[in-house]
Amino acid sequence: MRQQWKLRAVTLRVLHVDTERGWRGGERQTLWLASALAQRGHVSIVVARSGEPLRERAIEARLSVVDCDPWAEVDPRAAWRTRRAIRDNRVDIVHAHTAHAVGLGALATLGTAVPLVVSRRVDFPLRANAGTRWKYGRAEAIIAVSHAVARILESSGIALDRIAVVPDGVDVGRVVAPATRDALASLGLAVSGFDVAETALAMARKKAAERGIKAEFLAADALQLGSLGARFPNCIGLRAVPHL
Repeated sequence: MRQQWKLRAVTLRVLHVDTERGWRGGERQTLWLASALAQRGHVSIVVARSGEPLRERAIEARLSVVDCDPWAEVDPRAAWRTRRAIRDNRVDIVHAHTAHAVGLGALATLGTAVPLVVSRRVDFPLRANAGTRWKYGRAEAIIAVSHAVARILESSGIALDRIAVVPDGVDVGRVVAPATRDALASLGLAVSGFDVAETALAMARKKAAERGIKAEFLAADALQLGSLGARFPNCIGLRAVPHL
């Protein structure tokens, strides 16, 4: 029988694990959650890869950071370092924010009374192997960012009572500085009258391919659509099969 954890109604000490390279949506969500918990009086400690944006931004946000540079998902040295952080900081919860972090968190908490919580943000099935079953089996709870992700987790063998649907958050108070023309040009992106929609296009193409939909996605800006009387900064156009 799975043990039912009862968290005390006081300050929680949470170890957030995300050792990915680069800066994507998952890393932003890790930082936002850790920062929001800290603002509410809890203790947030971020386990991040040295030299990566998450580490630097966590430090800027005045969060405690533990450097961890695993060479693979199963890295005993990285697990030992994470386990030491759990002990030294008297951590109440370990939160694994990525698939790779699940293995690290599962190893680090092995033999301890510290519960492991996992976030799942992607919408493809878990791998059907013993390692995946073991590491996700170590989690006390799995957070799905949508009901669609929850259904995929259930179809992958995760019991529904272990899944909680918690959508990702957005910092509505943040000020977003638009990329300058020079910054866009340095990335090889067109800047003459265009708003960049590459992320949205990549997502649309991925979803269509996963569902076997034959479609062509195009990006256009208001200058190109001027003859149609369009008055909006950008759009995503879809040319698809008739039954859509």
